[in-house]
Amino acid sequence: MRVLLVNDDGPPAPHSPHILGLYEHLKNQLGWDVTVVLPSSQKSWGSMAFSLHPPCSKWYYYPIKGDHSGEKAKDYHNWSPVQRPLKEDEIAEWILVDGSPTTCANIGLYSLGSGEGSSSSSKFDLVISGPNFGRNTGTAFSLCSGTIGAAQAASLSGIPAVAISYAHFHQPNKMVEEAEAKAKLNTNLQPSKKLGDLPQSAPLEVVERAHEISCQLIEKLYKNWESNVGVYSINVPLTFNLLDKDKQTQVYWTKTWDSKFGQLFQVEEEETSQPAGEDFKPSSAPLPKSSFKFAPNMAAMLQPKRDQQSSETDIWAVLSGHISVARLSPSYTAILPALQSENSSTAPGTHFKL
Repeated sequence: MRVLLVNDDGPPAPHSPHILGLYEHLKNQLGWDVTVVLPSSQKSWGSMAFSLHPPCSKWYYYPIKGDHSGEKAKDYHNWSPVQRPLKEDEIAEWILVDGSPTTCANIGLYSLGSGEGSSSSSKFDLVISGPNFGRNTGTAFSLCSGTIGAAQAASLSGIPAVAISYAHFHQPNKMVEEAEAKAKLNTNLQPSKKLGDLPQSAPLEVVERAHEISCQLIEKLYKNWESNVGVYSINVPLTFNLLDKDKQTQVYWTKTWDSKFGQLFQVEEEETSQPAGEDFKPSSAPLPKSSFKFAPNMAAMLQPKRDQQSSETDIWAVLSGHISVARLSPSYTAILPALQSENSSTAPGTHFKL
């Protein structure tokens, strides 16, 4: 079983604390042959954008055992422009590309040389994108997600793909708190902190359980792949419910919540310097007096209103402490008129009357 693993958060770092753990579980728990191609830095919110200019640089990256947050790598030379033997604490050879997640997926499928994978996407059975550091519930997050974008790009290359996201709860709402309270945990795993007090990466035992369940779920989805599905989008809430040994962790088939964007940019009213590397403006263009900074208001994308809390959606599952599995397809051409059966004049192939 050959798998290509990509993400949008880059190599192990505080903003990418889960990639190393999932890699190890795919290798050790499932015994799969895993090739890893990642962005060299954080590339979130890229959707399906490909890196066109300038050319993307490539490095070989050697992850250090146990270095999930990338702390050891700060003073450790585990980036290399050429292949080299593994050192004592290194566990694998990955590839980093200074490009978008979709770029990494396509390079992994088609552009790796001898000894680095294959130049043919048919050599891979599955592409896994993630785990994303944060949820990808709802249309607003899903359509701008680099994690889902990379999986969709793989699907457009004819390869089954799974996007997986780990939901963190720094400020748990009532639904999450109630779900935690209902979890019957073993006494030796009883948490001493509430979810709102969790560190960024969540307790290690919760994350390890998330990796374990995710591998089981990915394997089952692959073995029972539905022909009309391009991507399965999985959202795993990092809550203490995952540690409940008295009952099976709840996994739900869901649809994507129809969420909306709020304000994503804020104006900065001050003179800015000439942006570096931009040659599209004439030399006579004056310096700007204001700019727009990406500072999203997440409220509309994180929490559904009461009348939107359907038990069929991914957001309901995650906020209830459950795992969500949603079916996606990159084929926008599949959208058909809602009233086609009642109004045949709008069916595909009919003349549009002005």
